Amino acid sequence: MNEYVTKALSIDNTLAEAHEYLGTINFNYYWNWKKAEQCFKQALQLNPNSALIHLSYSFLLTYTGRYEEAISEAKRAQELDPLSSYVNTMTGNAFFLAGQFDRAIEECKMVISINPSYYMAHFIIATAYWGKSMYREAITELEKAADLSDGVHEVVACLTCAYYFIGKKDQSEKLLNSLKKRSETEYVPATCFYIIYRYRGEEDLAFEWLERACNEHDSFLSTYRFSPDDVIRIPDEPRYKELLKKFGLEK
Repeated sequence: MNEYVTKALSIDNTLAEAHEYLGTINFNYYWNWKKAEQCFKQALQLNPNSALIHLSYSFLLTYTGRYEEAISEAKRAQELDPLSSYVNTMTGNAFFLAGQFDRAIEECKMVISINPSYYMAHFIIATAYWGKSMYREAITELEKAADLSDGVHEVVACLTCAYYFIGKKDQSEKLLNSLKKRSETEYVPATCFYIIYRYRGEEDLAFEWLERACNEHDSFLSTYRFSPDDVIRIPDEPRYKELLKKFGLEK
């Protein structure tokens, strides 16, 4: 994809969306935060009225720890596209990752009231409920998200963790085995197994899967660098710090 975006920009350097795509590639795959930010800023200069570009920049700001700036960019995206379920849900996610759980719930409830089948809103509101230790509500929403999404890997992984945490270990094991089975024929992000083994307290396995995620350039790694969840946040421990440093992901 990088090749095609670069080619597009060589033909027309004023394509805002191409700069945004290049920023996303540098952010999610190469983890080149500086280059990604340059690309997003260039894209916004060319098209300051693009909700999706503001949202992409918000993601970068969130995952580099600049939460208030991230929320500001997400809210600007909302102003530009107030009816988008995706934009409103991702604004909720920006609040969630900033630790503002009530605001995240508020945003996602609004989405669900308009679009009750939008699984991502159920998923983000579940994470916010979990952050407030409202485990019953969180699991209800996770189950809805898993059903509505037809078993999106990340949702199933979080539900696996939740079941394990509340003591439903048989159900948790069943979901874990289903993910293992699916990984034989489809790509399952390594971070899915990382968070499961962290919740199970199996640190060596968690570390192995995190290392695999780094090797695979798993795009969800950024999420777990700054997650409000103390369990799945990448630990500030020597071997983890060394691993992140090796791959250019250190905080």
